[in-house]
Amino acid sequence: MTTTLDPILVVDDNPELLDLIQILISNAGYQAVTTQHSTQALELAKTRHFSALFTDLVMPVLDGHALIQAIRQTDGHHNLPVVVLSGIAIAEQKSSQPWIHHLQKPFSLAQFNAALGQVMATPQAR
Repeated sequence: MTTTLDPILVVDDNPELLDLIQILISNAGYQAVTTQHSTQALELAKTRHFSALFTDLVMPVLDGHALIQAIRQTDGHHNLPVVVLSGIAIAEQKSSQPWIHHLQKPFSLAQFNAALGQVMATPQAR
């Protein structure tokens, strides 16, 4: 599957996991822009449009919660679909911010693909 959608922004301070996620996104037919630094992710969001955001929660400088909030305040990203990646067990909660999904690390390929499919099927990802 090849698509002309905007790329998916992926932020995780673990370089090995970042590489793996980029491969999984690419194998699903999407393009990924990756960074290990939350501040760089925010700068990218100020200058480019993204279809979705995959972000770790626990990161230096800006944690995942602060990053999501900051990116959603940039032009064109107010309803950006988000998948939160975390080693912390968090029950999937109804959120006031739509289209947030949670993948607990470690996750399976099936779980990753399900989350990717869900966020990319949202109208906001188009």
